[in-house]
Amino acid sequence: MSFAEDWGRRLQPGAGPLGILPLAMGQGLPDTDEPGPGAQGILPYAMAANESPATQDGDAAPSAADAGADTAAAAGPAPARNAAAPGAAPRPARSLLERDRRYLANYYSAMARLAQQYGVNPALALGVGGESNFASGGTYTHTGDAFGMTGGGVGRLTHAANAAQNAQQFFDAYGDQIRGSGGDVDRFINGLQGRDAQGQPVKNWKRYNSAKGDYEKRLHKWIGQMQRDIPLYQPDPPAPPR
Repeated sequence: MSFAEDWGRRLQPGAGPLGILPLAMGQGLPDTDEPGPGAQGILPYAMAANESPATQDGDAAPSAADAGADTAAAAGPAPARNAAAPGAAPRPARSLLERDRRYLANYYSAMARLAQQYGVNPALALGVGGESNFASGGTYTHTGDAFGMTGGGVGRLTHAANAAQNAQQFFDAYGDQIRGSGGDVDRFINGLQGRDAQGQPVKNWKRYNSAKGDYEKRLHKWIGQMQRDIPLYQPDPPAPPR
């Protein structure tokens, strides 16, 4: 009896526990190692992509993902991002420089009120105070002008009696050019420098600073300083009644 005939006999209905239909009459097993239909007329079982081949002991070999998971579990939980090194002192919370606290205490309310009227984020307008190192140096010490509005010459310096007057002077001079900038730093700087939102010069608009080539880069930095400082700023509480 041939091998095919023997299997045909074994696979007849009722001949075995599987109850599989027999091979068609005269059909033998293929004489090739090429994949082809099996006894049931279907292609041989293909191993799924996520299954692992068996080891010599019959157990499934661990996949790369399983091996990685085991390694990670053995190593323990990953440290939190930006966590301090073991034994290191915790990072201190960022605090406001005293210079900036005084500047905001004097100027924030007045500048914020006018900035709202002109549709400008107050941090952008307050950033111009970097001209005077935020009301701590430069011509501010003898003019009271935190924004360095020199008018193009020493003889045309702006003088202010207080922060409210100084804020009004700034917006009177440049408010229309920066109107509607919102929180757009580039648009704000364009307006301050006499350009429209696309960066094109506008006739009869003034240029805030034309003397220093890196002015706009420095102004970006000053505005960033105020954007970080303002959320930390808390006005001094009112003095208790005597």
